[in-house]
Amino acid sequence: MESGFYGVTPDGSVAVGYMMDDNWKNIGFVYENGTLTVLTAHGLDNGVCDGFAPKGIGSNGNISGYIQNSEPWAEVGCAWTGASHDFEIYPEDLMEWDSGLLDGSGAFGKRYGTVEARISPDGRYYAGTVTVTESWEYMPDFPYLYDAQEGRMYEISGDAYQFWRADAVSSSGLLFLSDVNMGISSQPYIYSPADGKVITMAEWAKAEYGYEPDGFRIQGSVVAVSGDCMTIVGDYAGDNSFVTAVWFMPM
Repeated sequence: MESGFYGVTPDGSVAVGYMMDDNWKNIGFVYENGTLTVLTAHGLDNGVCDGFAPKGIGSNGNISGYIQNSEPWAEVGCAWTGASHDFEIYPEDLMEWDSGLLDGSGAFGKRYGTVEARISPDGRYYAGTVTVTESWEYMPDFPYLYDAQEGRMYEISGDAYQFWRADAVSSSGLLFLSDVNMGISSQPYIYSPADGKVITMAEWAKAEYGYEPDGFRIQGSVVAVSGDCMTIVGDYAGDNSFVTAVWFMPM
């Protein structure tokens, strides 16, 4: 019924995307050298999933995306690893199931998943949203960063970061964030796993490159970043229109 590409390797040689069948089910694929390969996926606990889509691919062949799980209903992050496209739900062993939640019907107290799954250009880091479900009244989302090489999860939790969005991640693990879950951020933010801190992009650019004077504010949200963080693409709202911006960091 429809199809589209979501991601491409840094060298432009491999693209990933989805196609929708006549039952409105998304099916992921890889396109390389003129050949389309359909990916496979399963649901939680090896059950059936109601659709799946890759959202990005790294230079090492790792693909980040999401599944739509049937029973229980959940959108959960997943990955296809390397040239063989081995499927895994990430990280399924860190999800928490609590049968006492949601009126006793059972639910994940914590699950990692989002339709906006991100991957670093080298394929090492995944990013997205962790949903915390403690009750019907408290179901916030927080950004996360997952180091697939180390098998380590970083959660940017705390009330100040409820419903923030993961926008892009570099090959060094710098996570670019928005302070909204939809639309354009008031300004771009950056999370570094090295120190566990969130700062503005302007603060990062000044500390890293001496880019701008104190008090300078960069507008908008980041859309994509090169592996070395030297080129950053974003957007922001101008007085009468939306504007695309490209920041070139000094060499």
